[in-house]
Amino acid sequence: MKKSNDEVFLDSNFLISLQVTRHAFFARAGELVMRFKEEEMRLSLIPLVIDEFWYIIKGYIKTDFPDDSKEAVMRKLNKATRNVLSLDGLEITNASFARRDLLNTLEIMSKYDLRPRDALIIKSMEILGVKNIATFDTDFDRVKGINVIK
Repeated sequence: MKKSNDEVFLDSNFLISLQVTRHAFFARAGELVMRFKEEEMRLSLIPLVIDEFWYIIKGYIKTDFPDDSKEAVMRKLNKATRNVLSLDGLEITNASFARRDLLNTLEIMSKYDLRPRDALIIKSMEILGVKNIATFDTDFDRVKGINVIK
């Protein structure tokens, strides 16, 4: 089994950067994916990340293609999702939360001044034993005990 140093949690911000060519971090996200592949890093994400990814990507699609039908938007969203799901070494997982973990998530929110979703990601990483996160979201820079990969 690989150590947690060989695993990278993918944040929605990182996934969005991979799919939006006009995104400020599009090129860097591509470089990091190549690095992760070369280093045979295991990549992980939780469905909560996909939820935010879908919401933001759908907004980009509607902005870029305002005349698209609902079906056309969903086809583009499906294609972006398939692109993410085809990343080498990707594992979709879910952390098993106990009641105390949810209460601890509130402490993480407060301690690091994070949005609820970001605190849930940090707690999920903790439960799963993952120390690395690929993200361009600077909010994660405040969190002690994780390695932010940009």
